[in-house]
Amino acid sequence: MFSLKAKIDSSKTAGFSISAEGIALAIIEHNTISPILQYAQFHPCSPNGQAALLSELVHQHQLDKLPCNLVLSPEEYQLTQVDAPEVPRQELRAALHWHVKDFILMMPLSILSNCLIIVLQEESSYLS
Repeated sequence: MFSLKAKIDSSKTAGFSISAEGIALAIIEHNTISPILQYAQFHPCSPNGQAALLSELVHQHQLDKLPCNLVLSPEEYQLTQVDAPEVPRQELRAALHWHVKDFILMMPLSILSNCLIIVLQEESSYLS
């Protein structure tokens, strides 16, 4: 199997954050024992110019060839801890989506939900 996309360089990763004031970008190289911060810069920009700036940064730093991480501010997400609904494991994500709708402030159709299963010794038979 092959891919038409350029090979991703896994020796580097990029992280960026987008705010009303601009875009922050950091690129880290992982080739050595300790990670090296290769680039860190905040680029001021109005919300109307963010798409053009992001496109420019992608081209300038070849971000389309790097694994990228988007850092969300606390206002952009809601993390909620709940007990897992009692459903088969393969249905857990779908059930969780509707289980959390009463705990959060967003419309149910705009929710992206995921789960982290933490198994305690005495409860391990329930989730197996």
